[in-house]
Amino acid sequence: MNISRRNVLRMGAAGVAVAAVGGGVAFQNWRAHGGLGSARITGPWPELGNNVQWVLPDLHDAPMVVPDRPHDVGETRDPARRAAVKRTRTFTVNTSSRRLRADTLGPLPAAGKRRFVAIGDSVTFGWGVADDESWPAQLQAELLRRGHDVEILNAGVPAQRLEGMRGWLERIGPTLGLDGVLFCRRPYPGAGDPSQIYFETVRAVRAALPRAHLQVLLPPVSQFDPHGTRVWRQEESGLLARFQGIPLFELTPVMRAAQGQRGCRVEVMGGVVTVIRGETGERLLTGAATEFGLPPEVYALLEADASVREALFFDDGHPDRDGFAALVPAIADRIAEEGWFA
Repeated sequence: MNISRRNVLRMGAAGVAVAAVGGGVAFQNWRAHGGLGSARITGPWPELGNNVQWVLPDLHDAPMVVPDRPHDVGETRDPARRAAVKRTRTFTVNTSSRRLRADTLGPLPAAGKRRFVAIGDSVTFGWGVADDESWPAQLQAELLRRGHDVEILNAGVPAQRLEGMRGWLERIGPTLGLDGVLFCRRPYPGAGDPSQIYFETVRAVRAALPRAHLQVLLPPVSQFDPHGTRVWRQEESGLLARFQGIPLFELTPVMRAAQGQRGCRVEVMGGVVTVIRGETGERLLTGAATEFGLPPEVYALLEADASVREALFFDDGHPDRDGFAALVPAIADRIAEEGWFA
């Protein structure tokens, strides 16, 4: 799962460096093992690198139950608080023997057919939505509708990190006849230079698959993610400064334009967090800003009132089905502009 950056940062100053190197494994375990009584869907894949987690093979309708709202990490780690979460959503997961979601494709693409892979964390995996509602599945349908003979593999993995993405693309990617790679993840928050680590990973991917098109996508940031809202532009500019000749597409403006004034949002100003209903401008709640995440009263409001919901997201890190649908035409346009179908 894409652990929202507030939860990574909440590991504390003493733990941020660990998180940046590999501390996400602990989060992979508790999130991928269910959080709210879900099936376990990930496990180690040592061939791809130390501590690399991947979706398990041959899952059939594995049940998942997750919070249907922004939530504090403690709500899913503590049994008592977990049991108190009533605002939930369910979905199922199916995987193939080669550990890809909703994968029914052959070893290699048929003659004349282009094969792409979408690789990333839980946003690419489609956390919270059905197999055919993930953005890779919706993108394949959109490209077929446009007359392009394509197939798209979904190599998204909940809580996936850059080293796991690199390991798969270096070891597995060259065996699959890939014509294009959609590399979808935001940089790590925390210590060091996130743009440098990200750039080195993407450069290694390009070297491993020199004949494949490469498009880097930065997943959209939720308006209930105060830290992400504050830094997404800097993350984009930091990568653009390094990415000479590597196309980068920040998806946050696409999502914000699609949201318009619909739904609710969070604003942080002068140390105060305000929850606002976009259609009316009504201020639903104000509270003192916290160092990471949102104040407890915001989570209580979200749990108590299901109408308090951000448009096109179901929590503070993951689009819903309609959110993915809003992104797909822009992604399709971008790769067409980059000559993927020339």
